[in-house]
Amino acid sequence: MSEGLDEELLLLFREEAVIQIAALTEALVALEDAADRRPVLDNLMRAAHSLKGAAQIVGLTPLVKLAHTMEDLFVAALAGTLEVTPAAVDVLLGASDFFAELSAGDTASFNQRAPEIPGWITKLADIRAGRLPESAPAADAATPAPAPAP
Repeated sequence: MSEGLDEELLLLFREEAVIQIAALTEALVALEDAADRRPVLDNLMRAAHSLKGAAQIVGLTPLVKLAHTMEDLFVAALAGTLEVTPAAVDVLLGASDFFAELSAGDTASFNQRAPEIPGWITKLADIRAGRLPESAPAADAATPAPAPAP
């Protein structure tokens, strides 16, 4: 965060971030069980779009890029060109938590964690490109545990 940010605008940004991240989290959790995913995906896209706009207003370009990448992912899902898998939801929840941490912190903590943003953008871009497994990796159930030593 820039030292020169207007404190009043920053407070409004933080309030908006709390609201939109709560909406993202709620919708991501609801997505798996939704009979009709379209309205849930629409809510996700709008929340990410709102986060992007809020970050833009206060000049937090790295967060604008993160929110924009999330928004693009939801737009692709709405267009039917991307399936949001449980593994993708896990990454999206992590990205939402990360956004929440950055937006709630002070300038020093933001500047310290900002170098992590490109990694989150890459994870989200990988989902968008279909480079994420359909589900989270599980332990190999076909391989039995070794027998205890006699």
